[in-house]
Amino acid sequence: MLDQQDEMGLLRVMEPGGGRFAIAGYGKNGELSDADRFARDYQVEKCVAMVRAFRSHPSLVQYTLQNELGADLANPDVQAVLLAMHRADPSRTVILNDGFVQRGASQAMYVPYSDRYYRSDEVEWGGWWDNHQGAGDQWYDAFYKSPDDYIHRQTGKPFIVEFGEMEGCAVADDHAAMVETIRKGGGRSYDLADHAVILANTEAFLERWGFRKAFPTAQELFLSIGAKSYDAWANYMENIRIGDEVDVAAISGWETTAIENHSGIVDNLRGFKADPALVRASLLPVRPVAKQRKLAYAAGESAVLDLFLFNDTGKAVSGELALSLRDPQGAVMELGRYPVGATAPDRFSQLVAREVTTPALAREGEWQVHLSFSGAPGASFTRNLWVAGLPAQVASGRRIAVSGIARSLRAQLEALPGLRLEEFRPGQRYDLVIASGLKADEIARRQIGEQTGLEAQPKKGEKPNLVLGELSSQVLAAVRSGTPLLALVPEDGLSEGVARQLADLGLLEFKGTVGDIRAPWMGNWNYLRAHPLFAGIPADRAAGIFHQVDGRLSNGLLVDGPGVEIVAGYSRDHDRHNGAATLVAANKGMRAVVHRMPDMVAPLQRRFLANAIAWLAEQGRTS
Repeated sequence: MLDQQDEMGLLRVMEPGGGRFAIAGYGKNGELSDADRFARDYQVEKCVAMVRAFRSHPSLVQYTLQNELGADLANPDVQAVLLAMHRADPSRTVILNDGFVQRGASQAMYVPYSDRYYRSDEVEWGGWWDNHQGAGDQWYDAFYKSPDDYIHRQTGKPFIVEFGEMEGCAVADDHAAMVETIRKGGGRSYDLADHAVILANTEAFLERWGFRKAFPTAQELFLSIGAKSYDAWANYMENIRIGDEVDVAAISGWETTAIENHSGIVDNLRGFKADPALVRASLLPVRPVAKQRKLAYAAGESAVLDLFLFNDTGKAVSGELALSLRDPQGAVMELGRYPVGATAPDRFSQLVAREVTTPALAREGEWQVHLSFSGAPGASFTRNLWVAGLPAQVASGRRIAVSGIARSLRAQLEALPGLRLEEFRPGQRYDLVIASGLKADEIARRQIGEQTGLEAQPKKGEKPNLVLGELSSQVLAAVRSGTPLLALVPEDGLSEGVARQLADLGLLEFKGTVGDIRAPWMGNWNYLRAHPLFAGIPADRAAGIFHQVDGRLSNGLLVDGPGVEIVAGYSRDHDRHNGAATLVAANKGMRAVVHRMPDMVAPLQRRFLANAIAWLAEQGRTS
């Protein structure tokens, strides 16, 4: 296992599992029961045996007693177990606690070839500052705002600085590769059935709902989902390298068993989840970077970039950065050249230019920033940006009514060019009704940013309050009579309530939901296929760093029926089902778009709303 890591360029930290049990809980008189003494001594032997098995291995950089451990440093067992591990392999650091040190948890350690014992009640941070920020679901623009404002920034020294769990990105295994590898090895694995069923069900979903052009095989979908993780890690590693003060950053490893999480960058059989070049490039010893403030833009906006040069070679380098921009049609423009003076051997990051602003990104589609450095062979950088346009007028001349929508959604709609909204009134004829199923008292309770879902989170000890969406009887009557419906229902309560009502109308068959995210480190994902609803939006791929759809709020509807068309899918970790994140339903003279997906990043969300309104309204009433 460790030999494979040598080839991959990964470094390993060893934990024994259950390390906390090497620290006994003493009674009031400082006594231990025979059982407690045995458990402690057994765990100490286990820790020492682990160290002896891997001592001095070139891929091994440290031993940790336990992840996110809290311990009383006055307990003599803390030093005893760390000292035993240190003596078994004095060539490596031994630390007490990986994680939460920044939050006040105790820390202690031995460094190589020294018997000095560091402890956080005597030395700041015990000599080893460490923080876990929890697992996330992808990269968000908010994670980098400027060279002085980004996640994974720590300016303190002289102690060692480590970021452990770093907003990692949980994604699907390549279940096709897992099944093939297990079967080639004899077909004996406790989780083979799980992988096989997920693979078969995903293939069936792609075939049933017209996703084959986007993903000819389920494997291509899994790899597209995996790219979201690798894109995120590339951006995280750039953040880490900006600050010279950071010494250690831990990329999530593998814990992708059928009963654990999917946050590792490889699966349990060490298979990659996407092209590893995405992560590898971010870690090259000499690396120029044009760090973006945003990844998606409205047409006409300019990108703002901060230019860095990273140099981990220990040797001074100098040269010139050349920045260029390629538009969606392939035309390239040079934006500037920036001299880089020779850096000190122990300086790893250099901010070369701050707030470089591009010309207006006028053309819709995918742009590419390119940065090259003349001072090292092959030292270059590319980053893709997405630009979404809007029509000059949205559904001009059409009567559009809204009913039961959040204030924030109303603000988004009112900002669309040329769109005129009316409050729904019974008996009127409309070209389209936009609704979410919120009641008046629920709209009043919520605030402008309510679709983040944070306001609805229960207090500690309380059960979640699931507010079911409910379209008024008058809106349902309008839908039944042929008025198109755009149902924007980005929460579980809203989507389940409205889906049940539409099922009662006979517009679709509703069979429940896939389920939301089980835990941040387990993951879920949306994926889109080309459709007029997604014109001008990255499609035929998994939603990723361009879309920035909030995984915490995502879910999928299990639907069927004549006239149902799923155009965006959804699934999650350890689930054998795929569902609808966005669907179109047309039956019995009725037509609706049901959009369960939470908001995309603002330029893409605006484009989606414009697309959906125009597409439904321009088709007109069905009767």
